[in-house]
Amino acid sequence: MADPVIMEIVKGFVTEAQELTQRITRAVLRLERPGSGAATAAAYDDLCRALHTLKGSAGTLGFSDLAEAGHKMEDAVTARRANLEPLTADLADAIFQTLDAFNLRAEAYAQEKTSDLPDLAGPLDRLQAALAGLPAPKVDEKAASREKEAAADAGEWRVGPASVRQVIREVERLRELQLRLGERHRDLERGLAILAKLGMLAETAEARSVLMSSSRMLADDTDEAGSIVEALEEGVREITTMPVRTVLEPLHRAVRDLSRQFGKEARLSVVGAELSLDRRMLESLRGPLVHLVRNAVDHGVEGPEVREAAGKHREGSVVVRLEQVGNLAFIEVSDDGRGLDEVRIAEVAELQGVIGAGEAQGMTPHQLHQLVFRPHFSTRDVVSETSGRGVGLDVVQSEVNGLGGRVEVHSTPGQGTRFTLTVPMDLGSSPVLIVRAGEHALGLPTMAVEQVRPSRQGRTRSSSACPCETTTAETFMSRVSPGTPRASAPPTRAR
Repeated sequence: MADPVIMEIVKGFVTEAQELTQRITRAVLRLERPGSGAATAAAYDDLCRALHTLKGSAGTLGFSDLAEAGHKMEDAVTARRANLEPLTADLADAIFQTLDAFNLRAEAYAQEKTSDLPDLAGPLDRLQAALAGLPAPKVDEKAASREKEAAADAGEWRVGPASVRQVIREVERLRELQLRLGERHRDLERGLAILAKLGMLAETAEARSVLMSSSRMLADDTDEAGSIVEALEEGVREITTMPVRTVLEPLHRAVRDLSRQFGKEARLSVVGAELSLDRRMLESLRGPLVHLVRNAVDHGVEGPEVREAAGKHREGSVVVRLEQVGNLAFIEVSDDGRGLDEVRIAEVAELQGVIGAGEAQGMTPHQLHQLVFRPHFSTRDVVSETSGRGVGLDVVQSEVNGLGGRVEVHSTPGQGTRFTLTVPMDLGSSPVLIVRAGEHALGLPTMAVEQVRPSRQGRTRSSSACPCETTTAETFMSRVSPGTPRASAPPTRAR
């Protein structure tokens, strides 16, 4: 058993290596494309610094095999840096696969699984072959796939999730206590008003003074408790959220690799990646986002020749756009490809019995587009690694609905497809609007409320099920424990 202190250092090295891997990946992707001399030089500088740090950290811990791998990657980059040449696709592939094996091997060291270390020789052979311009030898694609999955989990908690959840629960209890204090203060104020109206307080100045003083102190305590709760909630929010870019960063490479696999050219652009969401929300959204981006490259973006014939740029565009509106997050995944094939969708839907024969003729384009969310629905005849199994968009919809959100699709033939995900900003406590009607009370999530309007007497009406004349509304912090699933039905905008 290794020294616990040393193992903690090794785990820190694994985290550092994963962060450096993302930095290296960004630089390699930039250097695959021709650019200005200054931009290329800056990208090479950043890449070389990251590789040098990776190599040095491995060597410091005595991982000579990892240090050697870092050294060879650094040599490969330096060979092209002198003339500011773009990296070839084969060389970029070799660097990526060496990084994959590097991280898998580092993770094995951290878990003390040294009896069956992932192979480094194959990726290094490919690196050497790419430098020499020789055909690339085969590598362990399954190992590369495992590393991509491991890299996707790099955004781990710095403290134990159970501890954070406990803190969240205690903050929620404190918020409820603060609300109860406010209610007690209002009760006391009402009692004082009744006593004053009856003239009972005038009989004893001492009792009046004590009660008035208690009321003021209770009001001050309520305000202070509210201030403490707000500060704690802000601190918890910082701990429990992380930027969306941590999930989207690996997708740049995924788009690049898929494009190479399908003989296409495509680039991923992200707008609004600085937006932060609840970590649990991001973990739940990781799968849907990966599928939608892969789907855009596989089904949406056409081949270079087809795009040129249609008057488009050879390189397809996949865009992920994020925006916060109130306590809702809107995530849009779009491409400028061929759009949904409505004829093929109708044909498959009829074959699978989803719709009746000839029923598609009376359906609007929007109704046809919604069919792609049906379970086991696929327009592909051939099953491949990325499509054709009929497992995909229905899972995306199920995941998003399970978060209390919704997903919509819009497509224009020949111009592209756009998927829009609408989800709450977090999965913890959230405000609701309490609507009171007589003895009845109904809580409406504020994310489902578009606006609140004042109502005048005589302008409201009631049904026989609720024989009441007036309604009132107030906001209240509902207690939703972390990890508690929300209603599966998607929210709707309501007045």
